[in-house]
Amino acid sequence: MKIITAGYRHLALSLTLLIFASTTMAAPRVVVSIPPLHSLVSGLMTGVADPVLLMEGGEVDKASLTPSQKLQLVAADMVIWVGAGLEKQISRAVQNEFPAMERNMYALSNHLPLLPKSADIPGQLLMPDARQDYSDLGFWADPKLAAMAVRHITPKLVQLDPDNADTYLKNEVKLLTRIKEMGRQLAETLAPYRGSLGINDSVPTYLAWRYHLYGSQQITLASADATESYIAGCQNFMKVGQDQPDAGISDLYGSNLKPGAELYFQMMQRQAGFITSCDQKTKTIADRTAQQKNRT
Repeated sequence: MKIITAGYRHLALSLTLLIFASTTMAAPRVVVSIPPLHSLVSGLMTGVADPVLLMEGGEVDKASLTPSQKLQLVAADMVIWVGAGLEKQISRAVQNEFPAMERNMYALSNHLPLLPKSADIPGQLLMPDARQDYSDLGFWADPKLAAMAVRHITPKLVQLDPDNADTYLKNEVKLLTRIKEMGRQLAETLAPYRGSLGINDSVPTYLAWRYHLYGSQQITLASADATESYIAGCQNFMKVGQDQPDAGISDLYGSNLKPGAELYFQMMQRQAGFITSCDQKTKTIADRTAQQKNRT
C-alpha cells in the first residue's frame, strides 16, 4: 500500500512539474500596431510565437479601435507601436479606457532619432515631450533606423520572455544581417536617382533622406498634356502602391501585402521599384513627346 501511495505521489508531483513548466514556458502575447513593425517583430519571434497585428495599414487614420482590437490590446503582455503622434486611436484608448495598459506599451519613436516634419521646425521641438507632434514618424522607411528599432525591441522581448532569449538573439543577428544587405541593394538601385527628386509626398521622407534622393529643384519633365497626366498618375501610383489611386492607403504600410516576416522587405523593394519604374516610364514618354515636337 505504501508503494502504491508513493507511486501516486510521484505521478502527482510529475504532473505538477509538467503543468508548471508548460505555464512558465508559454510564449508572451505581443501585439504590434502596424504591418511594417509587425513584420520586424515577426522576424524576431520566429520559432517562438506569432505576434498579433493590431491594425492594417488603411486603419491607421481611423478615429477609434474596434471592440476586438481593444480586447487584443488589453490581453497583450506587450504592445509595440510607433507612438501617440501616429496611432492616435491607440493613445486615446489607453488614456481614456485602459490607463493600466501604459506600463506594457513600448513606443519606438521615443527611442529613435527622427526627422522633423518640415525644415522650418526648430530642433528644440523634437524633445521628448513634443516630438510626437512635430516629427516625421515614418522612420521604418530608413533601413538603418529599422535596424535600430530591432535592436531596441530585442532586449524587451528577452526581458519579457527570458526562456526564449537564445532564439530572440539568434533571430536578431539574422534579421539585422538581412536588413543590412537590403540597405546595400537599395543604395545600389537608387544611386542613379541621387538629387533627382523634389520634396513631395511621392516618396517616403526617410527613404529619400537616407539615399540622398532630394535635389534642390523639382524634376523637370515634358509639358505635354498627356505626359503631365501620366506623371500625376504615376506619382500617385508610387505613393499608394496600386493601379487605382487611393489616397487612404500608403505603401509606407505595406498595402496589399501579406502580414508577416517578409512584408517589410517586400514593401521596401516595391517602393524602390516604384521610383525606378515611374522614372523610366516618364522619361520614355517625355522622349516620345520631344520626338513628336521635332517632327512637327
